[in-house]
Amino acid sequence: MSMHEAWDLLTQAVPLVSLGTTVLGGAVLWRLSRVFVTREALDRHAEHEAAWRGTHDARYEEVAERLDQGARRFAVLEATINALPSQADVRALGQQVADLRADVARLAGQLEGAQGLTARLERVVDMLTEHHLQQERRP
Repeated sequence: MSMHEAWDLLTQAVPLVSLGTTVLGGAVLWRLSRVFVTREALDRHAEHEAAWRGTHDARYEEVAERLDQGARRFAVLEATINALPSQADVRALGQQVADLRADVARLAGQLEGAQGLTARLERVVDMLTEHHLQQERRP
């Protein structure tokens, strides 16, 4: 093949190679347009994300405040529970009440005995008083 024939072949092949390159470039650009987003879509997404973030931040603050409030309430409950008497304290208190009840019953018995004695003494004092009053009435 001569140089002139090679040149003719090359000049005839260049448009075909150029067409193939253009078609291939178009296909690549078409594929990239499906992979990459447009500026408008990106802006819409950024607006949506900003709105979501504002809502999310507000809800996060609300949940954080509720958790803090729950922690404070839990601390108050824990302090109240810690201030309650223990089971041993309640048992000791029950024993003391039982002992006190026995002492009161014993004192009640003693008071009943003292009432009888007091009634007899009142009777004796009444009789003595009456006797003295009768002595004073006699001439």
